[in-house]
Amino acid sequence: MPLIYHIADSNGWERAQTNGRYVHPSLSSEGFIHTSTKEQLENTANRYFKLDPEITVLYIEEDSVDEAIKLEPATNGEMFPHIYGTLNIEAVVQTRVFKRDADGTFHIEL
Repeated sequence: MPLIYHIADSNGWERAQTNGRYVHPSLSSEGFIHTSTKEQLENTANRYFKLDPEITVLYIEEDSVDEAIKLEPATNGEMFPHIYGTLNIEAVVQTRVFKRDADGTFHIEL
C-alpha cells in the first residue's frame, strides 16, 4: 500500500467529513491537489507553510484514490504526485497534526 501525503486545508477537510470528498483550493486554481512523497513532505511543509503554527497531514493510500494521480515536475524540477480531482476520504488512512518545533521548523517523522 504505497502512501502519498497531503497538507490539508482544515476547512476543506472538515467539509469532507460530511460530504465524503475532500476539495482543496488548488483544485480550482491549478486543476489538481498537491501531494508529496514521504521524502518530500518535510521540505514541502517548511517551504510552503512557514506561517502556519501547525499542519494537518493526510496519509493517502495511493491505490485507493479514485481519481487520476500523475507524477509531474514542480518549479524546482522535482517530481510530485498530483491528484486530478476531488479526494475520496476512504483513501485517507490516517491524519496527523504536526506543530512547529522550538527552532521554528516542522520536523516530520512518519
